Amino acid sequence: MDNIKFLDLISDYDKSIAGERPNYYEIIKKTHIKDGQMILFRTEDVISVAIAYDNGEVYVLYDWQGGYPSSIKEKDMYEWVMIANQFGPMF
Repeated sequence: MDNIKFLDLISDYDKSIAGERPNYYEIIKKTHIKDGQMILFRTEDVISVAIAYDNGEVYVLYDWQGGYPSSIKEKDMYEWVMIANQFGPMF
């Protein structure tokens, strides 16, 4: 997933839950995983992680205020919400 599309999705999702958008979003690091990327990103308020699969599914953490996985191996220790391709599986 390209950076602009990813940041647009994050911005739209953030607005839908918070009612407004922070002034900026940036990608800190992308890590390639099987069939996608784990993306560490920052807004003016938080640092969080998303998982973007090559098929277009994008998941963010349920709680952006808490901790976040430092590797894909820790993925199952967190709750995720799908924000793109709403008909895919949840994990």
